[in-house]
Amino acid sequence: MHFTLLKKTLNSDQWFFVWTADLEDYQMTLCIICKGENPVSKENPITDEHIVPEFIGGSLIVKNVCKVCNSRMGEGFEGKLSNYDFYKFLRIRHNIIGKQTNLPFLLAGSYEDDDIGKFQVLPNSDLFVTPSFIIHADENRVDISMSIDRSELSKAEDYLEKKLCRHFKAQGKNVSKSNLSKRVRELIKHARIEEQTKEKLQIARAIDLDFYDYQVMLYTKIVYELAIFHFGEGYINDPIANKLRLVLKNQQLDASLHGEFPLRKQSLDEFFDNEHHWVMFFNHLCFIKLFGFPAVIEFSERGSMFSQEEKIVYKFCYKTLSFMKLPYLEQMRR
Repeated sequence: MHFTLLKKTLNSDQWFFVWTADLEDYQMTLCIICKGENPVSKENPITDEHIVPEFIGGSLIVKNVCKVCNSRMGEGFEGKLSNYDFYKFLRIRHNIIGKQTNLPFLLAGSYEDDDIGKFQVLPNSDLFVTPSFIIHADENRVDISMSIDRSELSKAEDYLEKKLCRHFKAQGKNVSKSNLSKRVRELIKHARIEEQTKEKLQIARAIDLDFYDYQVMLYTKIVYELAIFHFGEGYINDPIANKLRLVLKNQQLDASLHGEFPLRKQSLDEFFDNEHHWVMFFNHLCFIKLFGFPAVIEFSERGSMFSQEEKIVYKFCYKTLSFMKLPYLEQMRR
């Protein structure tokens, strides 16, 4: 590890250290999540892990989680949490790109309108009409009404042929593919095409806020992985650390773990703003605040070798993608 010396902006007579780490110092051969349950191999290497996930602006990268566990967390609570509109809104508000090339668009999704039927709002804010069909058939006649986006007119024959094939199959009728293709071409050729435009389109979207478990797992992940970064790999053998690890491995909360989420008494707010992510180790507890939402999680037993007598603060800036480590008293004076 190495230290970078920077001068404080508020008081030119004082200095503080920004602590960064050489990746090689934290390259482990044992996964801190499964502890070897998924053996490290060429197919399952130890991978780069963002202690604070990228989707909330994390930049501290260590190499201590195997590919299997990394993928499970990414597809599990991390990925699911990142897809909630609440977190998309936070990314937009704070201009956090993350792994994506663009900021998310909150209204992206599938909708239905009385006039134009089903449609999608794409991530780039464009509208796309989902192909839909109304089929009225009797022994002598088949009437078909099809709605399709203008951009997909060239695919109309293909869509209609597949739809009719499924329609006749459901009725137990065998239709020659060549005959069906011929009839579809004739239908498209002689079809009456009407272009419909809607001046005003109202969109209503319900926002799901039922992500408590995933959010607690996110806070747990940051506390556990940062504790290993801070105290060293020996912390993995701590009894409380093992409980935190199993929460991440099994993606299931442990009621025996002590903490408060969310933290109701916010007496530390004057020292920790809402424009950064904060983590502070003190005694056997860890204070963590993401986007202004604080919590406290027990990370070790009271009086253990990892109990932190001097309060140590980690400050993560999602605007500059940087972080610093400093004593609590230093943060109070700032």
